[in-house]
Amino acid sequence: MQLFRGKSLEEIQEISFEIGILGRHGLDINDPQETHVLRALPGRVFSALELVCIMYAGFKRIEPGMDVGVDLGEEWGMAERLAIG
Repeated sequence: MQLFRGKSLEEIQEISFEIGILGRHGLDINDPQETHVLRALPGRVFSALELVCIMYAGFKRIEPGMDVGVDLGEEWGMAERLAIG
């Protein structure tokens, strides 16, 4: 959620869509290695699980009801409560 702070909807879309495209080739969320880079976020390296979480958060802002293929609803709810509290 903090990653998107101060970013426009277009920037959030760019990041989320780029991850979605990477995900079409498969992301091993069980591999903790940080090996993935994004053109939309230069200079940073992410694990597959981080990318999936970022994509989930992005699509919650872009299209809240969209099914992104992974259910992180419980985790999302906890993150929202922490951000508010």
